[in-house]
Amino acid sequence: KLDAVIKIITDSVFVKNWQVPESFEGKETIFTIGDLTFTQKDLAKGIEKIQQNQTPEYIPTYVNNIYRKIADEKVLNFADMKLETKHHDLKVTIDEFRDGILIFSITDKFVWNKSINDSVGLSNFFDKNRNNYMWKDRADATVFNFYKDIDLKKAKKVIQKGIKKKKTNEEIIEMLAKKFKIKEKTIEYFDFKWGKYERGENKIVDMTNWILGISEPIQIEKRNHIVIVHQQLTPTNKTLSEAKGIVTSDYQEYLEAEWIKYLRANYTFSVNHNVLNSITN
Repeated sequence: KLDAVIKIITDSVFVKNWQVPESFEGKETIFTIGDLTFTQKDLAKGIEKIQQNQTPEYIPTYVNNIYRKIADEKVLNFADMKLETKHHDLKVTIDEFRDGILIFSITDKFVWNKSINDSVGLSNFFDKNRNNYMWKDRADATVFNFYKDIDLKKAKKVIQKGIKKKKTNEEIIEMLAKKFKIKEKTIEYFDFKWGKYERGENKIVDMTNWILGISEPIQIEKRNHIVIVHQQLTPTNKTLSEAKGIVTSDYQEYLEAEWIKYLRANYTFSVNHNVLNSITN
């Protein structure tokens, strides 16, 4: 029964350029599963649909392989359908799974994915709600961390000298290395971390009470630190990049609320309160 299909296949199928001849009737049945009848014409159309660029091969072998692939797929689909028919609980579970996948896909399209890729919409949302994203009081500070026993009084004097000369933090590290004659692997001896901190974000900075200038050495968990509080910052608006995570989350909630509002306005819906109450109680 496959011979009729084999005869109409040409090498063009291996360059994804073959079409079922209009004159091909292919009415003979190849196999039947339940109410499904699969004909020679169905096989030919299947080959036309799934053909792809590939190395040419013996056409009868090619057709037979495609036939087996399609037949296996049809049998599995039929078995799944019958399984759901015979087992009601399984059908309910599968339907719920399919509905869940559908809801996820739609929500991803209109809410989650949009909130990430719609940069213009996100920016407009941020502009309209800018005052919701504010920095609290902050300290602009640099923390110098010391990992080995060195003379902290000398270290503080070096840092003070660097401040007076308006040296960068990196340059102050070089000054410390020179002072203590450390020629390599300075990171094993000391490093620094600069940042702008709200209260509670950095306990070392908080121990200075945010007093401007250089602190006395501070010891926490057997490690020494010296802090420079450069300035105290008053509350100010965050930029979009600074608030990107929370803004994106809020934008998702906004899109979801708008989407639900649209659905309620355009579609009829009903709630089975008995089922709802059985879930919530």
